Amino acid sequence: MRSIRVSLLIPLIWLVSIFHIQAQQYELKGTIKDSQTNEVLPFVNIVLNDGIFGGTTDIDGKFHLSSNVPVKRLKMTFVGYQPYIQDFERHPEQLHILMQAQSIDLQEVVVRPGINPAHRIIDSVLLYRKNNNPEKLSSFAYTAYDKMVLTIDTLNYIIKSQADSTVSDTNNKAREFLRQRDLFMMETVTERKFMAPDRNYEKVLATRISGFQDPIFIFLMTQIQSRSFYQESIRIADKNYINPISNGSKRKYLFILEQQNVVNEKDTLYTISFRPLRNTNFDGLKGVMNIRSDGWAIQNISAKPDREESGFSIEIQQMYEKIDGRQWFPVQLNTNILLSNAVMSEADRNYPLVGVGKSYLREIELNPALVKKQFSEIAIEVAPDATEKDDDFWLRHRIDSLNERTIETYRFMDSLGKANQFDRIAKSFETLLTGKIPFKKLDLNLKELIRFNDFEGIYLGLGLQTNDKFSRKLKLSGFWGYGFGDQTAKYGLKLNTYFNRTQSTGFWVDYHYKAVERGGLALFDESENPWSSDNYRLFYINNMDMSRAAVAGFQFRALRHFNWKIALISEEKAVADLYQFIGNESPENAFRYTKIQLESRFALKEKFMQTTRNLISLGSDYPIVWLRYTQYSDQLLDGGFSGSKIEMKSRYSFFTRYFGTTTVSLLGGMADEFLPATELFNVAGTYRGFALYAPESFGTMRTNEFLSDRFGALFLTHNFGKLLLRKNKFEPEFAVALNVAFGSLNHPELHQGIGYNTLEHGFYEGGLLIHKLLRLPTISVGLGTFYRFGPYGYNEAGKNFGFKFSLEVGL
Repeated sequence: MRSIRVSLLIPLIWLVSIFHIQAQQYELKGTIKDSQTNEVLPFVNIVLNDGIFGGTTDIDGKFHLSSNVPVKRLKMTFVGYQPYIQDFERHPEQLHILMQAQSIDLQEVVVRPGINPAHRIIDSVLLYRKNNNPEKLSSFAYTAYDKMVLTIDTLNYIIKSQADSTVSDTNNKAREFLRQRDLFMMETVTERKFMAPDRNYEKVLATRISGFQDPIFIFLMTQIQSRSFYQESIRIADKNYINPISNGSKRKYLFILEQQNVVNEKDTLYTISFRPLRNTNFDGLKGVMNIRSDGWAIQNISAKPDREESGFSIEIQQMYEKIDGRQWFPVQLNTNILLSNAVMSEADRNYPLVGVGKSYLREIELNPALVKKQFSEIAIEVAPDATEKDDDFWLRHRIDSLNERTIETYRFMDSLGKANQFDRIAKSFETLLTGKIPFKKLDLNLKELIRFNDFEGIYLGLGLQTNDKFSRKLKLSGFWGYGFGDQTAKYGLKLNTYFNRTQSTGFWVDYHYKAVERGGLALFDESENPWSSDNYRLFYINNMDMSRAAVAGFQFRALRHFNWKIALISEEKAVADLYQFIGNESPENAFRYTKIQLESRFALKEKFMQTTRNLISLGSDYPIVWLRYTQYSDQLLDGGFSGSKIEMKSRYSFFTRYFGTTTVSLLGGMADEFLPATELFNVAGTYRGFALYAPESFGTMRTNEFLSDRFGALFLTHNFGKLLLRKNKFEPEFAVALNVAFGSLNHPELHQGIGYNTLEHGFYEGGLLIHKLLRLPTISVGLGTFYRFGPYGYNEAGKNFGFKFSLEVGL
């Protein structure tokens, strides 16, 4: 019996040993870097032994491979680098490999008869693009860990400074500083949910910023790059680039099949380089992509703009993996930024400021059960406790634990930020963008500090309002100022009460005495940004009426895409010129109105970012419409007129590949024909011989040249961007414009004492603008001209021209 047991045990042991041999896996880990710069190399293709494809490095230049047999030979290939081959006597476990860059001949490839083999692969990727685009799924969710570091190009700076014995003490201190720490460090953890076709919600669970307690830079992290490489255009740093994986790209891009590696009998990895063809002029990308024939999907891609902006360059990298064996999905995103204008100088060398941003997507769920109620107009929300997460939370979400350099960056910058009140400075800059300077519990309103127009001349004043330090639910504001042109003082007080965190719902009361444009069209919240070019038209106003008004109103957000205001207004207006209204028995030049106003702003699918303090618009891809209805009453509060008025404005901008950006604005209004001119429409004219270009105005129309009780205006502008001319660093943007207006005035005999024309025959002008002829860090200047033609054109041709200079401010 014992011999039988032994005889049975021997084959069993043999089978187990065979299974163990077959199941044994040989692990291989390592990192691949550039031999000169020591920068990690992502997406290097690795072949094991005699042609077995092992995999690629990730965004951090790391690889972790497994093989059924010991690895005796490694071959690494990467576009732009010499192939690296290394043989081993015994299986290695940990490797640190340096690859040497080689120059690439970027001369145009000679096109010979036949088919470019890369085009077949690109065609396949285009065919399967919808299947591989994550945003074509019914839904998905994931958690992302993001990290951004800003520093000087430390490696080159430190190494070369060490080799130079003549460096100054100051530079020695800088070198020592950079050896220990970076200049800036930021981390965030975000949960994202997506539901087709375009519902998106991201919640920032945690954020940590060196030197700051307030998460004020979250917005920047969300705008750096697109999170998928399957759209027609790719967004990088607020600019659209034509995707090499898009319809018609073979006519615009040069694709080269650099290499191919067999992954298995059903799958091949293709490495393709791409760049815009010569003699083409569009905003394109250059780089390298790896394509898997398993689904014809992008496995990874590195891309950067073909033409670098002056003083600024950026490169993005994306890595995809197959989730649940069925869907390719991005798992790592990288952004490298180089600011060559922000440098540290030493002797004859400059060391630029560089930024490295990394995003790691985990806990990926495909097609989870999401419902519409989980989404709203808030696309990005910062959790109230985002800055208060403990170390255990960060340990669970960081990819790697913090090293000594990062810990020292946080320690030093946090102490420096606290001592120098970085948060206060940052909040001041944030508030400055909205035209307000904070001082303790008050904000100074820059719009009330100084301004100029042709009626008031130079206006000097003071405008103050309480801020969130005083109360988030109550805001008191006031202003006083004096116009040296009209020699009149203005003043006002306003009280707002808010019912929600976003300050979009609440009551207000307002009393003011100020000058208002006669016949102007200004709808709510359309030009809140004081640096917007929408405000340039205000410089040209030369006819204003004095308004003394008491207002009570309620503002709210309803029907998802609408903002609303409703107000009761008691107003007295007095004209400052010779105008007389002949509506009653005797001429009048002072008027009393009682108005009930309903005003709305409609922005379809507009998205917002909710920070701990503010609600920031992320814009809309659809037209924005402003609408206001005013009912005049002679039965309330001693109002002297009855009737109604409707005012409307719509604006829409859209980008067309290889053509540029088109902006269409429509303005219109219709008022009761028996209202005084103070309530009618003047149509915005901004003519001067040589003057600042003001969008949505008529550059050849004289100010107050026309008066209408109903009108419609079209402003059509197309900006070709840099498509028409690029020469070295000289990249002006050419734009053409067509402006048209029609109108009528039913009872011109009621309006006496002023000269005006009417618009029944149609006003036409065309223009050419060349923007950004001169580029400065925050300002660019251009030139242009408009020409007036049609029924209201002058016989003397020279009077039909209006010459302009354009000014763009980018804070």
